Amino acid sequence: PQLRITENPRELKIMSQTHLCPICGASTVIKQIDYIDWSNGHILVIREVPVRECRDFGHQFMAASVAKKIESLFTACCIIC
Repeated sequence: PQLRITENPRELKIMSQTHLCPICGASTVIKQIDYIDWSNGHILVIREVPVRECRDFGHQFMAASVAKKIESLFTACCIIC
């Protein structure tokens, strides 16, 4: 799968390594999800967002750079609307 939102090569390397879930300790895998957020009457849908997902319970975590990119997209969307 392509990691389209993450732009920092160092973070891509970190995300591609095996990690354990910080909540339950299970192994995680890189997965792409559709991220949906709703606030103040606005909805934002972003497809193919890279996350780490816990194999046992489905806990999901995203890189800080991905979260910041989503936040900036949501802010820009709300300003335009």
